[in-house]
Amino acid sequence: MVTIAVFTAFMVIGRIVSGVHWITDIIGGAILSTGLVMLYYLVCDLEKKEKF
Repeated sequence: MVTIAVFTAFMVIGRIVSGVHWITDIIGGAILSTGLVMLYYLVCDLEKKEKF
């Protein structure tokens, strides 16, 4: 888990410094991915409840 966090931080800083992305692009991507992960867990949870 720590390795993933370090890699993510390295990529974020590298992309901002190199000018590939603006900070708002990275924040938007984080919000979007968080929402998609939460939606995935919601669907999985609902599917578990329907089976029992």
